[in-house]
Amino acid sequence: MGRARFADDLAVPRGTLHAAIVRSPHAHAEILSIDPARALAMPGIECVVTGRRRQELDPPVRYAGEPVPVILASDRYRAEDAASAIEVDYDVLPPVAD
Repeated sequence: MGRARFADDLAVPRGTLHAAIVRSPHAHAEILSIDPARALAMPGIECVVTGRRRQELDPPVRYAGEPVPVILASDRYRAEDAASAIEVDYDVLPPVAD
């Protein structure tokens, strides 16, 4: 009937931050370091959430595509640009297939 509403149809309140997620390209790896400095220097970037506490509890990356850091920015495009500026150093481990 044309009356359905979807999330993209709703207005975004002023001040809403947009997120971009950097995902692991590795099937199994340990995160050695995450350097958010370049991303944090970009305009409109509010914060980079690296999950250091999460790493302490569960250090290895367990699957390709696992979220590593999350970037919060004033708009979607700035968040995505900042995500590409994040440097993550991995120690790639053999994948576990069993």
